[in-house]
Amino acid sequence: MDKQNWNQIEKDFDNQWVELVDYEWLEGKPFPNSGKVRVHASDRQEFYKLAKVDPPKDSAILFVGKPNIPANKFLCSSIMQLKNASN
Repeated sequence: MDKQNWNQIEKDFDNQWVELVDYEWLEGKPFPNSGKVRVHASDRQEFYKLAKVDPPKDSAILFVGKPNIPANKFLCSSIMQLKNASN
């Protein structure tokens, strides 16, 4: 497992959940600069199943790509799903 920069991670793991170890993430930046992909999967449930095996002490979990969010919902910065005020 080699360390990759964010551009390479985006290219190699588009539309997948990834767990990064040995990552560099500057404060205030929306994405890490680089990291080693320990686990990845396009299905979220499969990803968490794989990530539970021998978990590291420190890692970052994120979705690479644009999430498919229904028009009447949005995500806040803490990635919690909130209902639209009109519902």
